[in-house]
Amino acid sequence: MFPSISFFKVNLWVAILLALTVFSGICVDESVGFTAPTTTTTTTATTTTATATPTIPRQFRSTFSPCCSSRLASTTIDSPTETIEKIEIIKENVVEDEKKNGKNGWEIQLFNDPFNHRTFVAKCLNTICGKSDGESYQIMMQAHKNGMGVVGRYHYEIAELYYGSLKEEGLTVEMVEVDDE
Repeated sequence: MFPSISFFKVNLWVAILLALTVFSGICVDESVGFTAPTTTTTTTATTTTATATPTIPRQFRSTFSPCCSSRLASTTIDSPTETIEKIEIIKENVVEDEKKNGKNGWEIQLFNDPFNHRTFVAKCLNTICGKSDGESYQIMMQAHKNGMGVVGRYHYEIAELYYGSLKEEGLTVEMVEVDDE
């Protein structure tokens, strides 16, 4: 008569079975283990019997309470007790560090090329180097009229970043150490 009632009964049984399955997985006592059961064999003169005794790993034993409790089990495992060794780093090439620092920094030079439009060059200087619209336009026009324009002077790491980013965009740039002597 009502097909939905039988459907409701089936769903009720599925929900009950699901709840029992979840409940039995949460509520664990000493008789249920998470590892494969270990088999002990005892041999006597006439018979041989094998008994399986499930075990719970040591780190889980204290987290489970007897069955029918309302607490959820914790899955936290003991933290490792390894000692941390200090490693001393010895720098062999001090000359390279002095070269990177430079006395007055590093200069990024932009060269005029027939491939890139002036608006594209100005936009790259604006987005990559953080120049304002006016500054990026002046640097671009300096490179366009004189053949080379100076983007700026920076520390080695920043100059290297700007140089690589501008080079990836297809601009003709060079990174030169500044020496004001």
